[in-house]
Amino acid sequence: MSKQRKSKSSFLTTKLIPFLIAFLVIMVVYNAVSLMDIGKALGPAIYHVNEVKAPAKISIAVISDASCNLCSDIAPDVNKIKAKNIEIENEAFFDVSSPESQVLVAKYAIEKIPAILVIGEIDKVKLPG
Repeated sequence: MSKQRKSKSSFLTTKLIPFLIAFLVIMVVYNAVSLMDIGKALGPAIYHVNEVKAPAKISIAVISDASCNLCSDIAPDVNKIKAKNIEIENEAFFDVSSPESQVLVAKYAIEKIPAILVIGEIDKVKLPG
């Protein structure tokens, strides 16, 4: 009986354990290579998701007429824009009579005042109007 026990023990140490170790090493290498390939394949998709999640970088220019009592208040509209997933890089308020507003009115063919100009990554955020 002890001879049979020695042969089982000998089989485990000489054949089975080295085989299992080699199998585990091969599996670890295979999984590492597979993970690297998956990482390379998912890289552009992950970049795109992160880019979409990033806040849109925009600038806001508000042109209004301080002397107009009948003009609508656009502060709620500006607040709606600010509530979106955005990063405001620049915010400016102009009176319609200022030289800066005249340049913007001519450049963007603005026909009605008050007006809100949103410039930047506007394709990343849905704005009203």
